[in-house]
Amino acid sequence: MKTNRSYLNTDEPVNMRFDVDSRSGLRAESRSCYDPSTGAPKNNAPQKPRTYKTEKELLAKLNTVSAYPNPAIDYTTIAYQLLYARENTALRIFDGTGKLVDEHKLGQNYEGQQLIDTRKYANGIYIFEVIQDGKQISADKFVISR
Repeated sequence: MKTNRSYLNTDEPVNMRFDVDSRSGLRAESRSCYDPSTGAPKNNAPQKPRTYKTEKELLAKLNTVSAYPNPAIDYTTIAYQLLYARENTALRIFDGTGKLVDEHKLGQNYEGQQLIDTRKYANGIYIFEVIQDGKQISADKFVISR
């Protein structure tokens, strides 16, 4: 059985490998399964799916927040992605002593950004959290350094 193996000859990168076999015809495979220098198959065994022990661990992975730039000077943006969009979603910001210094209603959104004017805050570390229905969904910190 003779096999003719070739890649598509185009100007744009193609992530497929095509095999032409006299008996079975044309077969397409992912090009990422092959070493580009030798054409030999790679050992691309499927990755074992990540399992989570608790619902809380899964929700922590799916509900994310981040602040940038960090450290902040005059402003920082807090970006969030949430599994559930609920009306009672809020962003709370606490100073280093745990005192609530700011709160913003985020509304019923799965994702978004909130611009924070940090000029009214002193230098230091601030903790922020996203809460839904009174429960903390996700939290992180940012630093103000002038």
